Amino acid sequence: MTVQTTYRLDTEASELSFSARAMFGTATVRGTFAVTGGEVTVEPDGGIRVAAVVAADSVDTGLAKRDEHIVSSDYLGAREHPEIRFSGSAPAGATAGRGVLRGELTVAGRTRPVDLDLGEVVADGRGAVAEAAVEIDRYEFGVTAGKGMTGRRITVRIRAVATPAA
Repeated sequence: MTVQTTYRLDTEASELSFSARAMFGTATVRGTFAVTGGEVTVEPDGGIRVAAVVAADSVDTGLAKRDEHIVSSDYLGAREHPEIRFSGSAPAGATAGRGVLRGELTVAGRTRPVDLDLGEVVADGRGAVAEAAVEIDRYEFGVTAGKGMTGRRITVRIRAVATPAA
């Protein structure tokens, strides 16, 4: 009989990166956010539950002035909404390249359904590493500033590293 196993996200080793078109589609902006917490639970039937938290004010695009604007009320409103949250699940049998992690993403105080495409997933008794990607329409979260100057769609890539919970 398989037992439920819970892993805690390693916030130092996990990474959330993104890219978006800018300047009317002529440039690409890339950046990262800090993962501040979360966990992965593998159910006895092989299903997976995930919860993750990202600090909204931790954006790093390599340009401090742009980062300040992104966390402002024009975009993320990080003062009022300090966390970006995801919670979701994948059924037993979800595999890398074919699995979908269905869940809810909360950005700037708005929660919307999202489906993350699973990439590589490796788990053993010592920990787990999973990769996933999703394209987000920022307008669905009420983040509509900078139309034209900032792309509507944002590609997000996640590399989650987790260790067994104590």
